[in-house]
Amino acid sequence: MSGLVLGVDPDLGGALAWIDLDTGDLVELIDMPVLELKTKRILDVSQLAVILDARASATTAATIEISQMRPGQGAPSARTTGYNYGALVGLIRAQFIRLDEVAPVTWKRAMKVSADKETSRRAASLLWPSECARWRFKKDHGRAEAALIAAYGARQLRRVAA
Repeated sequence: MSGLVLGVDPDLGGALAWIDLDTGDLVELIDMPVLELKTKRILDVSQLAVILDARASATTAATIEISQMRPGQGAPSARTTGYNYGALVGLIRAQFIRLDEVAPVTWKRAMKVSADKETSRRAASLLWPSECARWRFKKDHGRAEAALIAAYGARQLRRVAA
């Protein structure tokens, strides 16, 4: 099995990361496309569709972190989280890309990171030292997490193929 594996951190501060299934190299990393409105930020579904469509033929599989409500999260925020997650899942499936959904605790345990975003940035830097500038700031933790989710997805695919 060869091709690219897509990892998705579905938060608005998240990203889309593609790694090569054969080499493990980070091939592409794109911040989640977001529209800045007067009062809020929302997922740019049209731009996301363009991004996924352009890369669908090379993408073997995708892994997305399951979005969860946080304690104290209000109804509007929960609705936005659910909408964004559903849009991502729908657009990936519309491209006929194999999609695996993974709980945060599952991929983080497998990749040896904790809920602390700094551990994700460190782990990604160890896996891809030449790419560490991409997540050098705390605000860029979604990039590191998307790359780690892709690496987790690639490991799962290799296990199934073996």
